[in-house]
Amino acid sequence: MLMSGVRGRKSEPNHRPRRPRFTFGSVDFGEDDANLDYELAQRRSQEPIFIQAFLDYPQFNLPALKTGEKYLVLGQKGTGKTAILRKIESEFQKAQAITQFMIFRDEIASKEELEKFGNVFAIKVNDVKRIYHYLYTLERILLLVILSSLQEVASEASERLDPPGKTSGDQWEAGFIHRMVTKVVRQPLERVVQTALDTVSDYVSALSIDPARASRGLAEIDADVLLRKQNERLLNVCLAGLRKAQRPVKIFIDEVHYTYRIGKDHDQDASLVRDLIRVIARLNRTFSRERVDCTLYAAIRSEFLIHPLISAAELHPTLDTFGIQISWATYPADFSHPMFEIGAKRVDIAANQNFDGRKFMHACFANYAPQDATEFVRSTWSKPRDMVRFLRTCKEMYPQKITLSKTEYAAVFHAAAIKAWKEIETALTSFLSMKGVERLTVFISENSSQSLGKGSIGTIDEVLKKLAPIAKNETQVGAMSDPATLFRLLYMIGVMSTVRQDSGQLIIHSYHRGQVNPDPAGRVAIHRGVAKSFS
Repeated sequence: MLMSGVRGRKSEPNHRPRRPRFTFGSVDFGEDDANLDYELAQRRSQEPIFIQAFLDYPQFNLPALKTGEKYLVLGQKGTGKTAILRKIESEFQKAQAITQFMIFRDEIASKEELEKFGNVFAIKVNDVKRIYHYLYTLERILLLVILSSLQEVASEASERLDPPGKTSGDQWEAGFIHRMVTKVVRQPLERVVQTALDTVSDYVSALSIDPARASRGLAEIDADVLLRKQNERLLNVCLAGLRKAQRPVKIFIDEVHYTYRIGKDHDQDASLVRDLIRVIARLNRTFSRERVDCTLYAAIRSEFLIHPLISAAELHPTLDTFGIQISWATYPADFSHPMFEIGAKRVDIAANQNFDGRKFMHACFANYAPQDATEFVRSTWSKPRDMVRFLRTCKEMYPQKITLSKTEYAAVFHAAAIKAWKEIETALTSFLSMKGVERLTVFISENSSQSLGKGSIGTIDEVLKKLAPIAKNETQVGAMSDPATLFRLLYMIGVMSTVRQDSGQLIIHSYHRGQVNPDPAGRVAIHRGVAKSFS
């Protein structure tokens, strides 16, 4: 029997649609953390899956990043800042540019967490914070990183640019700069940063004892002025080296954030972020003016830019002009949300399925309806990390499965929600004592069912009263001793949101959806993902 309109081709008998040619276990969904995913891919000598499956959305503005018109990537945790920096770095590497990728880890990172990164370099923020001259310390670190990447060209530039002068002070300065540059050539980043810290620390210590002797007779000069002048000479060496190398140099700095704490430590942490932004902007401006192809990029947690020290520094024009804000808040809570495309793209790479987000979810989860997609978005933080965590959990629990039943889907979501809570719980240890975290966990556990069932746990004032005993016990450890401050923290981290009904429509205010402040007229709800982890 011939098909109508087609000669010589047999018709196929009726049959069920082909089942997908993959299982969860056969797909590389990547890691929750892009830097960790990058390190594991390096160990396997392959390109990270988040780069292979990179989805270029207009908000990323990759062309402006590549030209250096934009060099600050701003966004909340898990929005894809690291993936964007790594993607840009990989393209520069293919174009034979010299690149370096640096990771700033906050001081609460455990030794085990840092060891996960292997050879991927992490700056210990505590080391920098011991020296209060952040601006010039950070500037020296970045200049030495650039010079180190230029290898012998940097050493030659320092020797030619700083010949011995007429005075003993000039000779000493010239020799000091040359020795410092030579010391970092072909050295790992850890040694480069340590050299920068040592030279700054030694000078600051010496100045506190004998300024004249420390400056080798130049003058009795304060530390900031001396460090600035040394950095100016170092910058001149850097410019000469960049011109001689005639290759683009791109430096990437990731995980720039600080710990939200009260008092002096809080301000020091904010100062570190503030001064790093200043240094990056200043150096990029100099490189542009001098017409050398060198750009410094940084990924910065946007929730930490509201600190008064940063606002008072008038950095927002710089952030607006040179920054790209990454947010998923504008996408609707349905199948058109990019989270679903993230999974589809990874399956396409593994099994050549050519799914869109809707087809992917239909293939993997039985009877997946539009309302299920809406619930998924609202029960997560609407970020790429949430989808990756969910799919990794599918792979761990059902590696041989192709399609999960409703019961299996619910089990995976619950397990992924527990992982998400563990991540939040770890973050809370920066702000609360261990006892405080335990008390808060009990509070959330006791109120999760009410939040899921009734939609909220009370007005803001009512919740503040409930949080008061937890905050009161934090007074002795100097952390979140005010219930309003504690509530604000829980809102920012994503533990709580506010909800209210308006003309029959549910209005949700949550930090990750772009509402910086809770709705004062709303009722407080525990985030559905957090509440489900306790259900």
